[in-house]
Amino acid sequence: MPEGQKHISVIGHVNESSSDLPVCQSSLTFVMETSEAGFGNTLLALWLSYGMAKKEGRTFFIDDSNCARHLVVSAATLPWTFGSAFKAEYEHSLKHGFRKNRAIYNMVRQGYQDLFDLHGDDGSFLSHKLTVMRAAASASQTPLIGMHLRRGDLHPFELEYSHDYLPFERYTSAASELFASFSPNKSSMEPTALLLASDDPDILSSHDLINTLPSHLTVSRPQERIVLASKKTLEPAVPIRKPGSAYVKHVDENSGWEGGFYASLFFSLGKGHPSAFKQGMDDEMQRAVLKLREFVGRAYLLDLAVLGHADAAVCASSSAACRIIGVMMGADKISKGQWKNVDDNRAWSWDGKV
Repeated sequence: MPEGQKHISVIGHVNESSSDLPVCQSSLTFVMETSEAGFGNTLLALWLSYGMAKKEGRTFFIDDSNCARHLVVSAATLPWTFGSAFKAEYEHSLKHGFRKNRAIYNMVRQGYQDLFDLHGDDGSFLSHKLTVMRAAASASQTPLIGMHLRRGDLHPFELEYSHDYLPFERYTSAASELFASFSPNKSSMEPTALLLASDDPDILSSHDLINTLPSHLTVSRPQERIVLASKKTLEPAVPIRKPGSAYVKHVDENSGWEGGFYASLFFSLGKGHPSAFKQGMDDEMQRAVLKLREFVGRAYLLDLAVLGHADAAVCASSSAACRIIGVMMGADKISKGQWKNVDDNRAWSWDGKV
């Protein structure tokens, strides 16, 4: 605590001060650290930590700065905090499938409901987007079907594809089945767009994907407010030459979001500039890097928020995003098969494990 500061700020407390609050007897602190690049894994761990703290009557803190009765949860302590003792307490070993993990799911869902909120214009955009989509789906009597494809540095659970990616047919066939199962008008063959989110921006225009779609299904982005771009969609960098000058200023080649999310790429944002190596990043450059990372995170959250409100969704549970979509959709939809995992036929679990 900074010198001279007598209390900490408490969000939601009447005077935003801790000076008049009793000392908590047990607590759980979630540490926002940078060793974990994945947004999804951090969100799931945060929500689960909050849900467990609420269930056990612990005061919950989030520490974003760089005790046995006072648990501290971070990426480093997750295997211990939510390890064998946690599973023995909260998993229903005599049940199978989703019912086995229902108590843990409820804790994650509680964290999502209490902590997740898109602020400012992003929240307003989401509300408007969902209203427009719902109206269009109602008018055409077609369900909203979401699909998420994770590429980049994450590979499926299935041994056959553990060094590759699942075939597109796995996703599109499941999406077609969901469409047939949950369409209000079973005889309708009205062209319907799958809401496709992916960390690889070129997936939406992939002929390999499009060729696997049945004739009544197309693909579209879940949202257009913030989207990732690859080199294909960026203007090429052009060297700068002043009029009448023989000097040509070199301009670094544009770098897009190629092939999906890679932790090393995310952590390297801002390090491509020569001064980042020679001098270290100054305050202005650090702010620019943080802003860029913020845009990536906002795009990710907007995509998931839209898919989380779909009537049904197909994804691979090896991806944290897939498990988050299940949390957002709610337990009833998971139980009714409206959340479809196409990777190794696993039921929902917070960490994707059996």
